[in-house]
Amino acid sequence: MENKPSRVDRIAVACINITIILIGALLFCGLIYAAKPRGLWKNDTALTYTVKLAAVRAEYTADIHVGDRVLDAVGKREIGEVVAYAITPAMTETYSRNENRMRMVEYPGRVDMLLTVRCTAKKAENGYSIAGFSLVGGKTIPLRLPNFVGTGVCIQLEDKPL
Repeated sequence: MENKPSRVDRIAVACINITIILIGALLFCGLIYAAKPRGLWKNDTALTYTVKLAAVRAEYTADIHVGDRVLDAVGKREIGEVVAYAITPAMTETYSRNENRMRMVEYPGRVDMLLTVRCTAKKAENGYSIAGFSLVGGKTIPLRLPNFVGTGVCIQLEDKPL
């Protein structure tokens, strides 16, 4: 007479096999997680970038304040908050007949502005992504602040992992 395992025995063996497979899979995932560098799991970074806006009319700079939200003027996405800004006289090159050469002179009524913006960004292949807006050094950025709209060039990027 053949001794066949009962249905309960077969279910018990299947449950034990499934439990062993699940424990093995969890151990495998744990080893992979422990072996990976932490920076690859969370790629958010605290990004501070500086934008140079050249030859801006001087009266427009009075309405810019620390804490202003900065938007991408084209896509209307928030791309940071103003943490600092600096204003210097704008310079332009002009020809001097007396000296018979080109020379730098102050551009009347215009200033150069350095706008420092802080945001949370994701590292991308070549630069950063801020709410879908890609940012790399040297890129022209159309900016919209509450009382100012202008276009500048990103001249500095500094990131710190969160």
